[in-house]
Amino acid sequence: MVGRLETAQKVVNQEARLTTGAFRTTNQGALSLESGIKPAVAQLDNRLRRFALRLASLSKGDQARELVGAAGALGQRLQSALGCWNGREETVLLEVATPLEATITIEEEAAAALEARSSNRPGLTIFTDGSRLENGATGYAVTWKKGLSWRGHKTHMGWHQEAFDEECAALARALQVAATRTHHVGTVTIFTDTQAAIWRMTSDDPGPGQKYALEARRHIAALRAKEPQARIEIRWCPSHQGVEGNEVADEWAKLAADEPDAHGVERFSTTNPDGTTSARKFPLPRSLANVKRGFSEQKRSDTRSWPTRQLARTRNRKYRPNTRLKPDTTVAKTNKRLASRFYQVKTGHCLTGQYLAWTTCRPDATCW
Repeated sequence: MVGRLETAQKVVNQEARLTTGAFRTTNQGALSLESGIKPAVAQLDNRLRRFALRLASLSKGDQARELVGAAGALGQRLQSALGCWNGREETVLLEVATPLEATITIEEEAAAALEARSSNRPGLTIFTDGSRLENGATGYAVTWKKGLSWRGHKTHMGWHQEAFDEECAALARALQVAATRTHHVGTVTIFTDTQAAIWRMTSDDPGPGQKYALEARRHIAALRAKEPQARIEIRWCPSHQGVEGNEVADEWAKLAADEPDAHGVERFSTTNPDGTTSARKFPLPRSLANVKRGFSEQKRSDTRSWPTRQLARTRNRKYRPNTRLKPDTTVAKTNKRLASRFYQVKTGHCLTGQYLAWTTCRPDATCW
């Protein structure tokens, strides 16, 4: 494996030299930073993590999925790459796909905001929002207006989740609220500011957020059983556009994520329509979306750390690394010959007397 990694890195180095016009003696870390080409070890490790995630995203019962964590070197390697030792989100493969019996409406931003501000809408209107704080805490809120005050649910979702998961969970909870109303609903309109969550609800295929898509279908079926003619619509609403319901849901979602012990925030139990509470499994297993985020962060970390280690092995202390991990746009727009000279001078490996003396091509560092 080490031999193959070295071979792959040689190919990457060659590609970086062709991109920058640098000499063969240029430090590998400088080549990686200036060309923007990721080191071989970072690319291969990321491919392993992505392969493990693909297997983990398969539905229960799939034999390929059982490879992760299986006895043997490969199974343990995949489990180590996945990193979900305390459980992860599970998916299922359905024999028959079930369509979402609801109308999906996504309009241009101004029209969507105008519709969301309307107060003459019949039936039940619900606003949802999810939040993920910088420390990783998550929560969602479901709100509706009763008279002049806002009612709803604030639910803490813990850690190892993503805002996408919270938005999907909020939509499923909003449909539950509509399905468990004791009086006639007629029309249900749900607003959310995340289009990705809306499109996730339209499909029950295996993948991130599938469990919420299945919950949504169960709640819609329950509502249809009570009111066959009920009209259900899920609409997109732009965030931070002065829509009162969206602003309230956003504030409550941040509160649910930040203060799980605050009054009215659900954590270890959820509130039923009749006022009773039901126990809730907590903490939640790590979501597949959160696993994917972790992989992206690990890839960036690997891409930065490898060149740093390579540069620590050189005596050239005058080189100033490119911290953007992308080629300089000004240099990239110039002609190849001039760009090559720039990179050679910057890395200290160019046709100067000092360099030629270092490579023993000249007896001393005199330039002329």
